Amino acid sequence: MADELQHTDAMPKDLTFDLIKRITDDFSKKNQIGHGGYGIVYKGVLENGKEIAVKKLHDIESLDDEKFMNEFVNLMSAQHKNIVQLVGYCYDTRRKVVLHNGKYVVVHVEERALCFEYLQRGSLDKYLSDFGLSRLFSDTLTRHTTKKYIGTVGYMPPEYIQICHITEKFDVFSLGVIIIEIMTGTKETSKRADMSPQQFIELVHENWRRRFEQATPMYTSEEVESLRLQMKTCIEMALQCVEAQRLKRPTIAEVVSRLNILDDMVRKISPSLLLYKPPIDPLSSGDQAVLAKIGPWGGNAGKAHNIKVASHRLLSVTVWFADIVDALAFSYVDLKGKTKHQAGPWGGPGGSARTVQFGPSEFLTEISGTTGPYVCAVADVVKSLTLVTNSGSYGPFGQGGGTAFHTSQSNGSIVGFFGRAGGFLHSIGVYVSPNRPTLDLSRHFRDALQALTKFGPWGGSGDMDRDMEVVPHRLESLTICSADIINSLAFSYNDHNGKQHTVGPWGGDGGAAFTIRLGAFEHIKGLSGTVGSFGMLQNVITSLKFTTNLNRTYGPYGKGGGTPFVVPVEDAASIVGFFGRAGPCVEAVGVYIRTYL
Repeated sequence: MADELQHTDAMPKDLTFDLIKRITDDFSKKNQIGHGGYGIVYKGVLENGKEIAVKKLHDIESLDDEKFMNEFVNLMSAQHKNIVQLVGYCYDTRRKVVLHNGKYVVVHVEERALCFEYLQRGSLDKYLSDFGLSRLFSDTLTRHTTKKYIGTVGYMPPEYIQICHITEKFDVFSLGVIIIEIMTGTKETSKRADMSPQQFIELVHENWRRRFEQATPMYTSEEVESLRLQMKTCIEMALQCVEAQRLKRPTIAEVVSRLNILDDMVRKISPSLLLYKPPIDPLSSGDQAVLAKIGPWGGNAGKAHNIKVASHRLLSVTVWFADIVDALAFSYVDLKGKTKHQAGPWGGPGGSARTVQFGPSEFLTEISGTTGPYVCAVADVVKSLTLVTNSGSYGPFGQGGGTAFHTSQSNGSIVGFFGRAGGFLHSIGVYVSPNRPTLDLSRHFRDALQALTKFGPWGGSGDMDRDMEVVPHRLESLTICSADIINSLAFSYNDHNGKQHTVGPWGGDGGAAFTIRLGAFEHIKGLSGTVGSFGMLQNVITSLKFTTNLNRTYGPYGKGGGTPFVVPVEDAASIVGFFGRAGPCVEAVGVYIRTYL
C-alpha cells in the first residue's frame, strides 16, 4: 500500500563541529530557519555552494552514544522520494570553560547535529523529515522531558504540549493529524474538537459518500463500497492515533498491519481499484487472439524475415530511406507484455534513418506505399512507405512511384511486420490484431487514457521522433540543457501504478543544465517557446518557458528568436509528458495533457 523504503550502502559523512559552525555562521539567528521537537534548524552553505539544513539537537544526557550512531547509520541509508534525505552528521566533544561555584572549570560538552538536504520554502515534494528520530530517543527512554516545547502545536500530542514529554507515540499522533487532514481538509478538521469520534466519522463518511455518488457512473456500486470501506478504516485509525492518552494510540507496526489487511480486503472485493494496466501489460489468456497476416507487397528476392514472437503492440518503427526504402526495423511488446523485442534492420545500409516512437496511447492503424523496379535490384523493391496511427501520420518515406498498396484497420491495429530483404527492402507485409491495445485495459485506465490529449509538436520535421512508452500520470521533474537554443530535454514521471520512469535526454551535448523538481501539489499549467533557425539548423526549439499552478515560472531557457508558440492548457488540466523530435538538439516538442475528470 505504501512505497517501500530503498536502502543504499552509502555511509553518512562525518562532519566536524567546527565545520558546522562555519557553514552556519556560528549558528547565527539570520540562518535559523525553523524549530523542531528535537532541535533548532539552521541553513548552512558548504564550500561548493550546496545548501544543507543543519539540525542542532537538544542535549539529552541519557542518550546512549553507541545506539545513537548505529541508529543514525540505519536512518542515513533509508531513501524514499517523500523523506527528506539525511546527508551527514556531527558528533563531537569539545571543551568549554564555565563559571561554577565562583570558579572557572573546564567541562566536556557533547554536540550532535544532523544534516539534511535543503528544501526551498514552498517545496512540497518531501513530506517527512525527522524520519525515525523518535527511535533515536525511544531506545534509551520511553519518554523525555524538555524545558520547553518547540514545534507546530496542531501536530503535537497533549503530553508534549502540557508537560513537554517526548514519547515513542509522538510520531503516531502527528501521523494521525496528517491522515485526518488528507481525508477531510483543514476546514473540516477544525470541527473534530466539537464532536464525538463517532460523529466525526459520520461527517467524513457522508462527505465522501457524496463524492462517490457524484463520480457515478465512473464507479460501480461494488467499487463504491470498497472505497467507503477504505475511507472509514483510515479515518477510524487516524482518530485512534490522536487519542489524548498515549497508551491508547496504536504503534506504527499496528498501523501498517491494519493497512495491509485493508489492502487484502479491497483486493478481494474489487481488484480493479488497485490494478491499473498500461498498454504494455499482458492480455488475459482469453484475449490472446490469433494475428492475421496481410501481404506481402513487393518483389520476391532477398531473405525472408519474420517476427519470432507474436506481437501485442508496436513501440517504434525505424525506416532507412532516400529515393527508395533501404531498410526497416521495429520494436514491439509480446502478448505476455513483459518483454520488449527488436526486429531488423531488414535491408541494406543506405539512406537516412527516421525513427517513429509511438506514444503510450498510440497504435498503428494504416500502412500504405508503393513498390516497383529499381536500378541494381534483381526484383521489385519497396519505394515508399507511409504510416498512419490513431494520432497522426508519418511519412512518406522514399520518393515513391510504381504500384500502390494500402491496408487500413478500422477496429484492429497493426502490431508487426514481415517481408523479404537483401541489399534493399524488397517486400513488406503486416500482422494485424483484431483488438486495439487500449480495449484490453481496465475500465478505470481507459477513463484515464481518454482524458489524455496529445498536442503538437511545434518545431521542425527532421531527425528522430521521440516519445514515451508508458502512459503518464504525473510529471515529477524536467532537466533542460540550453545555451543559445534548447540542446536537450529529459524528464521523469509516474505512471498509474506509482512507478517512476525517466525519459531522455533527447538531443545533443552542450549548454547548461537546469532541473525543475515539481512539488507534490505542483504541476505544469503552461508551456511557451520559440522555433527558429540556428547556424545550419532550420526550425529548432530556440527557447522554452514553463509555468505551474503555484504561479511559479521556470525559464525562459535558450535565447529565443523565431516564431513563438503557446501550449493551450485548460483550468482542470496539466501537462504530464512530452514527445517530439531531436538529434543534435531539440528540433520539435509536443505535450501530453491530462484533463481531470
